[in-house]
Parts: sequence; C-alpha cells; structure tokens
Amino acid sequence: MSTLTRQGQRLVLGGMALCLLGLLGCSSNSATATRYYLLTDPQPGSVASNSATPLSLAELTLPMYLQSRNMAVVAGTTQVRGARGHRWAEPLADGVRRYLEDALAPALEDASAMQLDVAIRHLHGSEAGRVVLDLDWRIRERGSDKPLRSGRFDDSIQQDGPGYEALVLAHRVLLQRFVDHVEGAAGGLANQKQQAPSSEAPAMIEKPNS
Repeated sequence: MSTLTRQGQRLVLGGMALCLLGLLGCSSNSATATRYYLLTDPQPGSVASNSATPLSLAELTLPMYLQSRNMAVVAGTTQVRGARGHRWAEPLADGVRRYLEDALAPALEDASAMQLDVAIRHLHGSEAGRVVLDLDWRIRERGSDKPLRSGRFDDSIQQDGPGYEALVLAHRVLLQRFVDHVEGAAGGLANQKQQAPSSEAPAMIEKPNS
C-alpha cells in the first residue's frame, strides 16, 4: 500500500473521529442544558377569574427556601433539594404574584377592592410526584391592617405525569384552587356588607300592647 493511500485513510479516520466527538459533545451539552420554566402561562388570557368579587393582591411573602431559582423538590420527609438543570425563568415570588394578579384581574380596576395578603409556607414538588401548597391568607379593607377574614389554605395533588412540565402545571392547579377558595371567602364578605342594615336607617320600634 502506498504512502499516499495510508495518509488518505488516516485523514478519513481522523475526520470520522472528530465528527463522532462533535456529535457526542452536542448530545452531552443537550442532556445537561439548563431548562427554564414559567409559572404563568405565556398565552394571554389563559388565567382568568369568573368572579366579580372586588379583591386585589397586596402583600406576598415566600420562605427562604423558595427564593432560589432552582425548582424545589422534597426527598423523603425533610430533605429539600434544588432540581439540577431545572430552574424558574424568574424569581418564584414574581411568578406567583403575576399568576394571582392575573386570576384576580377583573377586580383590580375596582378602587373599592378589598386587599389580599398571602404568606406562603410551602410550595414544592416531591420525588413521589406529590405537589403541595400551604399558605396563610387574610382579607382586609384597602388602607387598613385589620383583617376582615383570614385563614389557612393547605392542599396537595399528584402531578399528572412525570417530569418538570407536569410539576409546573400542578403548581398552577394548586394556585387556582387557592384563588377559588379565597374568592369564595371574599364573596361571603361582600354579601354580608350588602345585607347589613344601614346605620342611617331609623330603627323600627313597635309599641308594646296595652
């Protein structure tokens, strides 16, 4: 075999090796690439409330472990870890606030709206696929610190399928359940106000029978 032929074979084999390494490199980068998720649906109008109850979001707080951009997943009963390669596209507090504001949007233009304060205790998934939302809430008059009604919302669901897309969807379902719950409470307050007798109306006093 001539020297030129051998050199040609080496060049071909070397090129194939480089191509193979390139493909492996691309595959490896794809497998380890960080993925980012939005809590809110990017399609406008996809989150909507059917309630006309005047309620707007005011204060929102999250615990320290939810202030990381990594999605929180519980392993066992006490261990919380950030999902490797799976992150929120924005601080979770921003995503939760926008979701709740979108859900309460019909009431936001009402200047007489009651205000909603939310303090989240837990919002995360688990290795078993169970997703939890645990929070304290209160409703108050605009500009007042005195609560008209308060409570705790604690709910969990099994995510619909494996993976982090399903985890995000489960977060949305739980937040919407909370919106429905607190709007029911606000609606009850609004009905009480409508049914309460006016303080300006004269009292009806019957004369006792003689």
